Amino acid sequence: FAGVGKASIIISSTNDDNTNIMIGQIVKHLYNANEVVVRIYDHTKKFLCSDMDITSICPCVLSENEFKRIISDKESIAV
Repeated sequence: FAGVGKASIIISSTNDDNTNIMIGQIVKHLYNANEVVVRIYDHTKKFLCSDMDITSICPCVLSENEFKRIISDKESIAV
């Protein structure tokens, strides 16, 4: 956690949701980080982050939103 107190944003993106959430919680509360972003694969854990004022991104949700946007764009062109 070297230098974490000087960072304007902390991002945790290991391959383990629980590790990312735990790192986010540690830097948020022990180091008073203003902005913390974590990657989570299991979208059902999103509420854990929002309850702690931690921003989360979920690759499957990002992909889903992009697919919807692409389909919507194609449908609007076909009309």
